[in-house]
Amino acid sequence: MNTSGQETARAPELTIVPAPQAPIAIKTLEDVIAVLRENKELLLAEHLYHFAHLVKMKQGQITFRAEDEAIPDLAPNLTRVLKQITNEHWMVALSQETGAPTLSQVAENKRLKELEEVSKIPMVENVLKIFPEAELTKILHDDEVNLED
Repeated sequence: MNTSGQETARAPELTIVPAPQAPIAIKTLEDVIAVLRENKELLLAEHLYHFAHLVKMKQGQITFRAEDEAIPDLAPNLTRVLKQITNEHWMVALSQETGAPTLSQVAENKRLKELEEVSKIPMVENVLKIFPEAELTKILHDDEVNLED
């Protein structure tokens, strides 16, 4: 009420409610590594990339065989970090099964296959004949070449 006895209109109270975050869809080991890298968990991401042989994967569950070079607490650390990032329960288990090649092995095999294919291009074959000591070691794709340098 004001001094004249009339009720004063009150401004409505506003409450800001944050929009719910969309769940993070993690369906592949590549997705796990991308999420880890985005969240600056680089050690875990690199050890998964280089030393994890995926056996089974589904949302909330990862089973892999770790190479000896992997950090010893890779599975429990991964469980903890994925829960922190996704706010979901994760079960990460180690296995003795062979599993798939590591992602670094897949990338290296792809690189070697591409080098082999390029070495069979007639112009490249001719260059390699002229320079027998030369060898192909890397192929730069259009998106990797900066012509301004």
